[in-house]
Amino acid sequence: MKDTKDLYEQYGQAVSCLPPRFREKAHTLSDSVKESAEEFRLRIGRKPAVRVGIYETELDVCDCVSREDLNTVLEIATGSSVHTAQSSIKEGFVTVSGGHRIGLCGTVITAHDGVSGFRDLSSVSIRIAKQIKTAAAGMCEAIKKNGSPGNTLIVSPPGCGKTTVLRDLVRRLSDEGYRIAVADERGEIAAKQNGFPQFDVGRCTDVIDGTGKSHAAMMMLRSMTPDIIALDEITHERDVDAIYQICNCGTKIIATAHGEGLSSLSERPLYRALSDMQIFDFAITLYREKGIFRHKVCKL
Repeated sequence: MKDTKDLYEQYGQAVSCLPPRFREKAHTLSDSVKESAEEFRLRIGRKPAVRVGIYETELDVCDCVSREDLNTVLEIATGSSVHTAQSSIKEGFVTVSGGHRIGLCGTVITAHDGVSGFRDLSSVSIRIAKQIKTAAAGMCEAIKKNGSPGNTLIVSPPGCGKTTVLRDLVRRLSDEGYRIAVADERGEIAAKQNGFPQFDVGRCTDVIDGTGKSHAAMMMLRSMTPDIIALDEITHERDVDAIYQICNCGTKIIATAHGEGLSSLSERPLYRALSDMQIFDFAITLYREKGIFRHKVCKL
């Protein structure tokens, strides 16, 4: 019952990021949609849509999305202080209270050091962050080696619950008494606000956000004596280097990666290098089967 209540609250938080003229319709959607909705999509010149599973359904509204609507979403997401969120915006997203991620598309503004922001927004997505306390049910024991958690890689395509499963694994292992350090680069795992995690990440969990995951992980390795370091989405060589150093210090790693499965990762140089290091003991593969989320744990 509490999980369902939390899902409604999380849905409501995401709806509050919509332009006011679309919120009422979003609130009138059925309870089943509110529980299952994964994101809102707003594309200029189209009606706003809600995604459930692999399907998008347009909201029954009269008006299409305007550029002003998209700018309103960004204003809401940044608390009317767009300039203070530029470091995140130039990466193509903003994370808001509750851990919900606002993805941005439009015309990129470039500077001498790369992307500096966006102008003329063309679409946004509002990813609905969820805490599902059954997401990692049965996984803690499955990834244990000689009674303790092993190095674990969670693999799935986008939208199949990597972050949700990672968060629940962290919570469960933390409540077992393992000291967990979370490198929460985008603020989606713990969703801290004023220092307080808005998601339950367990009683023995410490979190650093607001900086790159590899930097945060190394900071906590040196300062917090963690048993396990958790980080979301390995995307850069520096993440691989940090993982290698952490494991050589005897601390365990739980990390996530985008991919259709382990075989797809082996085709990419970054993950091939990681595989060659033989760091991970277990892999959890997440996937959808006829619209239902499934997982498979294998020993590496």
